[in-house]
Amino acid sequence: SLPLLKCLCVYSIEIERDDQVKLTIKLFATLREGRGKILEDEYPADTTPKDILASLKIEEKDVAILLVNGVDGELDKPLNDGDTLSIFPPVGGG
Repeated sequence: SLPLLKCLCVYSIEIERDDQVKLTIKLFATLREGRGKILEDEYPADTTPKDILASLKIEEKDVAILLVNGVDGELDKPLNDGDTLSIFPPVGGG
């Protein structure tokens, strides 16, 4: 009889890192001063627009429009991988 061959199969499993999201932050008008125009970086997975504002030292009262992927965003809703956050200050005039 033939010898019994045992097969050792090795599976490669790629583990996705769910603890980080890549975000693009676009700042407009006076909010660019000392911060830049477009920021791209990785953030913890549960990051909210409110967290981004705090990290950039932007007060909520200084934000007139906040968009996530081009639509109205919520300050406390976590952002998803690949999201673009656009932040506009109030428009002055007279």
